Amino acid sequence: STSMAWEKEGLAKMATDLPRSDRTAMICYLIAVLSVFGSFAADAAVADLQALKSARRELTVRLDSLAPQRAAIEAELCTLSTVIDSLKRSAPESEQLNEVYLSLNAPMEKVSGIDSEMENISARRDSVTDALRAAYDWEISTLFKSLSEEPDEGLLQQLIIFQDERRALGEHIVAS
Repeated sequence: STSMAWEKEGLAKMATDLPRSDRTAMICYLIAVLSVFGSFAADAAVADLQALKSARRELTVRLDSLAPQRAAIEAELCTLSTVIDSLKRSAPESEQLNEVYLSLNAPMEKVSGIDSEMENISARRDSVTDALRAAYDWEISTLFKSLSEEPDEGLLQQLIIFQDERRALGEHIVAS
């Protein structure tokens, strides 16, 4: 009968207009829905932090893997430079000197390519780090709010962990 009134009027009645049993059922339903969505939101926030941390680690690994490649090519260039210096003194007009000069092009292009890739990865990592800082700042502010409303040892421990992890990212403040 109550649901017929809602359909008939085309408007939802105020919860206080419902009979007590319907009101109780609606409140239980809303609490269940909100608790499920609330846990999804908390899980999503933690998942976002984990995804950002993982992306940052991956970018750092990629960046770190390029450094030895670049160092090896720089060593090759240093060797070629030594050969060039030697040939300049002993045979300044030789064909061999010209060939060594030409052989510089490939390693120089490789170094340039690696430098460009390192700059791109570094820029992406900086962007992810800023997003991670913002996510930590949001999580920390949410935990502060929750703790101010109701003290909880578990939330306090999580706050300390998040603050330490945020601090490790540097004190740069992210505008949100």
